[in-house]
Amino acid sequence: MYTPVGVTFKGSDKVGHLLAYFVFTIVWFLFFFFSKRQSRKFKTSYIWSASFGFVYGIFMEIFQATLTSYRSPDWKDVIANTGGIVLAMFLLIILKNKIVIYKTNL
Repeated sequence: MYTPVGVTFKGSDKVGHLLAYFVFTIVWFLFFFFSKRQSRKFKTSYIWSASFGFVYGIFMEIFQATLTSYRSPDWKDVIANTGGIVLAMFLLIILKNKIVIYKTNL
């Protein structure tokens, strides 16, 4: 298996899933929380971004099983995706006060 940085080890694709969903969840949170059209409270943005990321990950695994012949679903991908979402949620909770203060100063 080739990776862009040339680093491979057992489970390295799962680390990629974790990091991708970590970033994915943070970006969706920022959209929901700071968007003028979609502006929501912290808790609502938090729940929407985590839920969206989780549902998206499940659908991607289902689509791999049903829409492609060269990809296969893997429940370990779902676990890695969920791990990235959970880490993003922890970071958002830690930074909650700073994020809310920043938004009020805009």
